[in-house]
Amino acid sequence: MTAYRTKPDVTETDAVPVRTSRTESLTRSYLLGLGLIAALGVAALLVTIARADGDKSSAQRMNLSGRQRLLTQRLVSAAYSVASHRLAQTITDTAVMHTLSTAADAWRTGYENIRNGSPALRLAAPDARDVALLDSVNGQRQRIEHLRTTISVPGLSAIATVPFVDSLAVTADEIVNRLDHYTAVLVARHHADVATTQRIGAGFCALLLCLLALEAQFVFRPATRAIGELLRDQDAVKTELYAKAEEMYNNSVEQEIQNDTLQSHQRRLIDQQEELLAQQTTLIEQRDHLELRTNDLSRLTAILDATPDAVAVFSLTGEVLYTNSAAEQHLQQVRRRDWTHAAHLLTAESVRQLRDVGFPRAIRRGVWQGESSLRSRGGPARTVVHTLLAHRGADGRVATISVMLQDITEQKALQAQLAEDEERTRSIIEALAEGVVVQDSEGNIIQWNAGAERILGLTGDQLSGRTSMDPAWFSVDPLGDPLPGDRHPISRARSEGISIDGEIMGVHRGDGTQAWLSVNARPMSNGGQRGQAAAVATFTDITETLAAARELETLSVVARQSDHAIMMLDRAGSVTWVNAAWENLAGYALADVAGQRPGEFLHGTHTRPESIAGIGTALQSGDRWSGDILNYRRDGSPYWIELTITPTLGVHGACTGFVGLARNITARRNDERERQQLVAAVSVATDGIAVTGVSGALEFVNTAFARMHGYKPAELLQTSWASLYESAEARRLVREAIPEVTQIGFWHGEATGRTREGTLYPEDLSLTLLPHGGLVAVSRDISERKAAEERLLHLSVRDELTSLYNRRGFLEQAESALKLATRQNVPCALLYGDLDSFKSVNDGFGHDSGDTALKTIAGILSASFRDTDLVARLGGDEFTILGIDLRASDIATIIERIDDAVTRSNVARAPDPAHAWHLGISLGVSYFDPQAPMDVEALLRVADSAQYETKRARKALVAATAPAARA
Repeated sequence: MTAYRTKPDVTETDAVPVRTSRTESLTRSYLLGLGLIAALGVAALLVTIARADGDKSSAQRMNLSGRQRLLTQRLVSAAYSVASHRLAQTITDTAVMHTLSTAADAWRTGYENIRNGSPALRLAAPDARDVALLDSVNGQRQRIEHLRTTISVPGLSAIATVPFVDSLAVTADEIVNRLDHYTAVLVARHHADVATTQRIGAGFCALLLCLLALEAQFVFRPATRAIGELLRDQDAVKTELYAKAEEMYNNSVEQEIQNDTLQSHQRRLIDQQEELLAQQTTLIEQRDHLELRTNDLSRLTAILDATPDAVAVFSLTGEVLYTNSAAEQHLQQVRRRDWTHAAHLLTAESVRQLRDVGFPRAIRRGVWQGESSLRSRGGPARTVVHTLLAHRGADGRVATISVMLQDITEQKALQAQLAEDEERTRSIIEALAEGVVVQDSEGNIIQWNAGAERILGLTGDQLSGRTSMDPAWFSVDPLGDPLPGDRHPISRARSEGISIDGEIMGVHRGDGTQAWLSVNARPMSNGGQRGQAAAVATFTDITETLAAARELETLSVVARQSDHAIMMLDRAGSVTWVNAAWENLAGYALADVAGQRPGEFLHGTHTRPESIAGIGTALQSGDRWSGDILNYRRDGSPYWIELTITPTLGVHGACTGFVGLARNITARRNDERERQQLVAAVSVATDGIAVTGVSGALEFVNTAFARMHGYKPAELLQTSWASLYESAEARRLVREAIPEVTQIGFWHGEATGRTREGTLYPEDLSLTLLPHGGLVAVSRDISERKAAEERLLHLSVRDELTSLYNRRGFLEQAESALKLATRQNVPCALLYGDLDSFKSVNDGFGHDSGDTALKTIAGILSASFRDTDLVARLGGDEFTILGIDLRASDIATIIERIDDAVTRSNVARAPDPAHAWHLGISLGVSYFDPQAPMDVEALLRVADSAQYETKRARKALVAATAPAARA
């Protein structure tokens, strides 16, 4: 085969000149440029880290300032909670006072952290500018501390508390404004620092780009030229090397062509030599095969001559081709050596069987075997096994048929005798009540009787072939430990050759139950041969006998060791035996009471006569009796027992005695009495008390609990506690209260209960987890307390005279409304004004008329605006309105509507001299732009200035129109 080769790899053999000095110069320049760039990057990183530290401190101060603002509002809320409790005339809650103190301490700690810095928060001390801003808050903080201390005085009344709380709120608003100003300063400073950091980063980036440009100009370009010169030199060297390699490759190709020609001649010679060797091997194999067949034929002929069975070979025409010695003796009785004459040796029935069945089936299938009758000289016919074999030639057709005759007459007679003996033995074994199993020398079950199937609960198919090693037996010894298969009695008798009698073992029956057996096992003779013999085992079922014995033993142990007191009586009712528990309970020993009737020494003054009579009647009639009875110990102390007296019956069903079983229930009777006393006490409690089971059903409710929900106590039993609440409220309690009760065992909070008529009311609810499941619920109707709190809250944010928002309520609601308007990009308008000549109304008509004027203006303003707008009386005759989603085009219409309503009110009062005062209100307007938002105070200041301008314009208008009216 031709070997294909590729061109050889070209390697450089000539060294390329290296310009050493220029390379070293470029390398130094490259390293210097990289060093400058790295130094610039490190400097930028350090500057950025330093600036970031400053920004982080500023952000943390803004966060702390916002937290101080929230703490200030929490302090005010806690103060109002204290005022609410006092105004509701309830005892001041320690938790509310603690909340107020905690809020003040948290505010003080936060202020000190901002003012002086905090190592724990990693916050450095502020600079002089921040210190000056923060010091402005300190005076207000001291005032808040003074007001908080005043509010916390226990003896301070609710009315006296409210002014201090309002003062605290005003001071807190001032602190919030200053904190907002401080936060705005920090935000502006933070923005400036971020801009400076951005400018420094941009400078570093520009410097880095310049360095990269210089590097490219003075290092990368010269390096690129040097590399190009080196590549051109290398290409010239490679061209020369490729020319030499091409010449060497052509020479190697010519040499390979010559080698291929020589190899083809050599392969043809080798093929011819291998063909000759194959022919020689075939001839040798044929000769050996012929010799082997000749030897086999000789051995086969010798074997057939030596066998006692007759063997003959016939052709299809019936001619005898071969016979062994035994066949020759039979053929001597016929005249000719063919099939027709040889058939006279068989009975007519056997000839028909061979002709109709044997030969056709042998020709189709190749073999046939059956029994035939062979005639005998002067004697009965003998039984033989006839075997026909069809032999086919090279063309696949049957050429010859071999016939073999095996005399089985004596074997048939012996089998008949054995069958008769076996049937007799089997009948005897089947009649036995015991189970019988026979194992062969390999341990397989080969015989068994019906008793074995019945005792073991297995069918014959399940027993057949099973061994003692089968894991399905699961046998145990008398102690209940697993018994290996090689330790079964029959296995030991078979392997050790010994007899075993009366060995007890347990086996699992076919239905899974366990049976106890008494086993006898014997080895069976193996005819003098070596190795293990067969074995037979007989066994009886003693399960019931052992169970009865164990039951008696167990009952005896239970009676002696039982915690229940047991006493045995004879038929006359006298004591025959007691256990140790009875002796400990009654204080008597068996020797002290044997032969006596129990009532003679156990019953006393307070034992119920009806119980004594019932026991006597049961003993006389031989009946069972059970009940509770009061007995007395030997020392005279009483105790209650739960007693059951049961008669014992003899073989014929007659009463032979009695067994008394007693249990001490003194503690249970005492517990029941205490429980009844506790139930009586809980039933008259003023708070509602209920007990639920594990399922949530009410198992006990007192009268107050049922009355609170409008039911009778019996109507609530076995109903779900959740049915006493609205579905949403029940789900909330399950979601919030039940997990806490499960974890810590207690929950306290407020809930909304529901009466039978569907009326909702607030309640104070406490839930306690019981040790074994279920809950104890204690509830109290707090409708009056909630109403007082609502009134207090209304007074804190509403004007008492006009029911409009007061200053505090308006500022809180307006701040939230403006934040929402900013998020939703909604414009707003704030109107501010006071009554014109209100002093003249008070002076001329009295303060009651002044109050009526204020309420009239309040009603007009409320009717002129929507429910979503905020209308407030700031104090005196000052009113303000915050209109949501109002524009400048809407304000003129609204003011005109207000003026018209005021005019109609003046006209309606004119006929009554007692109320004929003239009302008027001047309103200034300021507008809220969500794109440039202002706070409420700023809007009020702008509206106040506009109000003065409106008032001056109205006065000028009145002065101008007055002369014209007089004229």
